[in-house]
Amino acid sequence: MSLYPMKIFTGSAHPELALEIGNILQLPLGKTTTVHLDDSEIYVTIDEAVRDRDIFLVQPCSMPVNDNLMELLLYLDAFRRASVHSINVVIPYFPYARQDRMARGREAISSRVVASLLEAEGAKRRTDFSTTRTTHVVGDIAGRRPIIIDDIIAGGSVLKQLDILYQEGAEGKSCFAITHPVLLPSALETLETDERIEKLVVANTVPVPAVKRSPKLEVLSIGPLLAGIISDIHAGRSISSKLGLS
Repeated sequence: MSLYPMKIFTGSAHPELALEIGNILQLPLGKTTTVHLDDSEIYVTIDEAVRDRDIFLVQPCSMPVNDNLMELLLYLDAFRRASVHSINVVIPYFPYARQDRMARGREAISSRVVASLLEAEGAKRRTDFSTTRTTHVVGDIAGRRPIIIDDIIAGGSVLKQLDILYQEGAEGKSCFAITHPVLLPSALETLETDERIEKLVVANTVPVPAVKRSPKLEVLSIGPLLAGIISDIHAGRSISSKLGLS
């Protein structure tokens, strides 16, 4: 068990998730202020003493990605300067994760850049950042119901991969289980209009406002999972079982 008190903080990206985690752990959220200035700069302050605390900061970097990422970096700097004992960043949605390799010469590996920034502060083929292409189907899927699992849905390209499955003999309504629901308008349109899709199940790693809700969309909370992991980390317990590693 850590000798240092634990405190949960949140940026402005997804305070509802942080509040759920705090309620499960029976901890009030720490007090902070984020101000977006007229010139688009971001100003943050920590509004309580945090010296020698174990800090868990919840901030998924969903849209607007760069604003939320910059806010996160500024809070990390503020906590470090406030002499906290440790800073643990909870990022349910990691920004620039799709830019994790060089697909062509002279381009940045953006996910590595983001990871380096955070460190400094304390199989599907993708042809570009917004489209995908199914190259082949492995195995006999004739007469089987499509169930597709993926990590992120933004423009809806994953939803549009059904054609090849049905061409190969898949039958019945399809279901999708996707972790991060960025859900741009094109994805919502495909979800609503493609009668082959029965359900899209996502996690609340990023906010899903009412305007993005659909009868076909089911949102599951990762609050209990994150609360359990945070509690185990603070107590010095293994988190392997919660991550399915044991």
